[in-house]
Amino acid sequence: MSEALNKISPGLVKELKKGDPEAFKAIYHHFSEKLYLVSRKFGFEKEDAEEVVQEVFLKLWEKRATLKQELSLNAYLLTITKNILLKKAKKLVIEKGIRGAFKSKSQHFTNDPEKKLIYKELKAHTRQILATLTKQQKAIFILRNKFCMSHKEIAARLNLSVRTVENQIFRANVRLREYIDKHNILGLVILFIMIGP
Repeated sequence: MSEALNKISPGLVKELKKGDPEAFKAIYHHFSEKLYLVSRKFGFEKEDAEEVVQEVFLKLWEKRATLKQELSLNAYLLTITKNILLKKAKKLVIEKGIRGAFKSKSQHFTNDPEKKLIYKELKAHTRQILATLTKQQKAIFILRNKFCMSHKEIAARLNLSVRTVENQIFRANVRLREYIDKHNILGLVILFIMIGP
C-alpha cells in the first residue's frame, strides 16, 4: 500500500470518535487487508490472521473515544497489530510447551506426589474453564484446540457458518483469558513445565 493510500481523512477519525459505524466500516475496508497480510507475513495461518484483524478492529472500536485526530491511524493500527501478534506468538509457544509437557511427562506423575497434585489441579482448572463456556462455545473450542480442526471444518461439522465459528472462538478466548487472569493459572502451568519429569 502506498504512502498516499495509508492516509485517510481526519474527518473520518473524528466521526469514528463519535461512534459512527459508517466511519468504522470505511476504516476497516481501508486497512483490513493490509493488517491481514502483515499477520500472514508474521507466519500466522489464514484463520489466525483473520482473528488478529478482528481483534485489532475490536480494540480500535473500544478505544475510539481516546483517538487523536492528528494521529497516524496507519501507525496506530500497525502498533496494535504488532502487539497482538507478539502476544499470540507467545501464547502459541506456551501452548506448544504445555502440550509437549503433558504428552511427555504425564506418565511420570504416578510416583511423584507433587507433580501428581499439580497435574490434578490443572485438570480441575480445565474443567472449570470449560464450564464457563456456553455449550456451543465448548464444542467449538474442543474441536479447534483438541482436534486441531479449521474454522471451515468446524462449521461443516456443527452446521454453522464460518463467521459464527470465528465469533464463538473469539468469545471463548476472551472468557478463558479472564479466567486465567482471575485465577493466576499461568504461574501453575509454568511451574508444571519447569519441574519436569
